[in-house]
Amino acid sequence: MPTDNSWTRSRDIAAAQHPLPTAQKPLTEAYGHVLAKDTSALIAVSHYVSAAMDGYAINTPESFTGPWKLVSEGRRDGNLELAAGEAAGILTGSAVPETATSVLRIEHTRIEDGLIYLLPNHTQTRDLEPEANIRGAGAEVVAGQRILTARTLIGPAELAAAAVAGVDYLECYPKPRIGFVFTGDEVITEGLPGPGEVRDAFSPYFAQLMCELRHGSQRIPAETIYQARIDDDLDSMSAELVRAASEVDVLITTGGTGFSSADYLRRALAQEGAQILVPEISMRPGHPTVLAQLPATEQQRLAGRGGTFVVGLPGNPLAALAGFATVGMPLLAALSGVGQLTEHHGVAGETCQTKKGPRLMPARDQQGVIQASTFYGSAMLRGLLGAQYFAVVSEETNPGDLIPLLPLPWANFDPQRGA
Repeated sequence: MPTDNSWTRSRDIAAAQHPLPTAQKPLTEAYGHVLAKDTSALIAVSHYVSAAMDGYAINTPESFTGPWKLVSEGRRDGNLELAAGEAAGILTGSAVPETATSVLRIEHTRIEDGLIYLLPNHTQTRDLEPEANIRGAGAEVVAGQRILTARTLIGPAELAAAAVAGVDYLECYPKPRIGFVFTGDEVITEGLPGPGEVRDAFSPYFAQLMCELRHGSQRIPAETIYQARIDDDLDSMSAELVRAASEVDVLITTGGTGFSSADYLRRALAQEGAQILVPEISMRPGHPTVLAQLPATEQQRLAGRGGTFVVGLPGNPLAALAGFATVGMPLLAALSGVGQLTEHHGVAGETCQTKKGPRLMPARDQQGVIQASTFYGSAMLRGLLGAQYFAVVSEETNPGDLIPLLPLPWANFDPQRGA
């Protein structure tokens, strides 16, 4: 079991996990995944000489300005030979006959008795210049040229580029499959809580957050498979660990991560033979956060996967989010193929101070200076309203110091440029 529980070391352990095994995805299923390897064009783009305009492919001798004899309404395959002074109708994207010298735009012409004439105000048109309105083969991409780079998040532009280059499948990292288990006999999901009860602050947002997980400008793909709420007892927690091993890549739990007789996660992990990667983290809030990995099942071994990871988060809501930002985010970035998360820093303001650290404080950039909220207790959520980061503050932090920043996982902005 690791003995260095520092905030930095805990993040490094989470980030050092291997990506999930890659798989070939058809283009219709690759959206939102991370590309596992460079992808090259199978054909040139365009793979043939094509028309850039609707009009007429013409064979024009030098200084000739028409009229041209229309010999064909055109063929999309360009399988036509034009003699000097001849023209064929053509549509944008159609193959250009090999002997054509340029393409006349249809709006620059008129047709009469089978002859194509330039309109009086277009007799000096550039359409007569050699190769005018003709797209050369390979003008955009040549066959074999790299079009997509490994570790790219696949979006609409990447899919379109792959399709026109003749690619049908992309080698992708799978999106980590996430299961959630919420604990706490005192938690209610609706209505007003009575004495000894608290409202559920996790299930309304945690599962949905996986659909748009961010680290500043970096997107982290993941998908929620299920969420469950269980009683506070050892058997229920152990059963959820067994379930997670067969259904998900990462199980995220809330509550029960402490060391008291009422906390069951650590005992359940020991009972199931889990390896503890991060037993706790030297930070506030979120100290009892735990990162573990269950033994691989036979099915996982056959698929080349390791065992399911367990991210155990404290029951207090701000502590849970701090724990998730500290180890959950780098773990999901590693598993999904995103890799290392970008490090961000900012200039500490007057409010970025603590008597004992490191402390993660909700904060935002105010005119180039990071100002922390005064609502930073482990059970407080108000400080997240309008916040952009967790500012990582130590007892040695002074105003003007450069401090680490963890972008909040839903903040849609580039921390280097502000909101």
